[in-house]
Amino acid sequence: MKLNIMKKDESFIGIYGNKIALKNKKGEIRIVSIVLEEDVIRVDNDAEVTIGFGNGEVIVGDMDDSIEVTTF
Repeated sequence: MKLNIMKKDESFIGIYGNKIALKNKKGEIRIVSIVLEEDVIRVDNDAEVTIGFGNGEVIVGDMDDSIEVTTF
């Protein structure tokens, strides 16, 4: 099996269950979820999370066209 999910500037960090952690050149971490459905393996794009640098903002939705921004 081969998962072609890494972007050109990413490196593999680790895997836990169905979650794969990838790090880009900026130091951000992208968590990708893999789903097995009826003998088909796919990436769950709705469950992808990017962990970046900032002041505690959480952006929900598409990074370019965000839906909600909250702070904690």
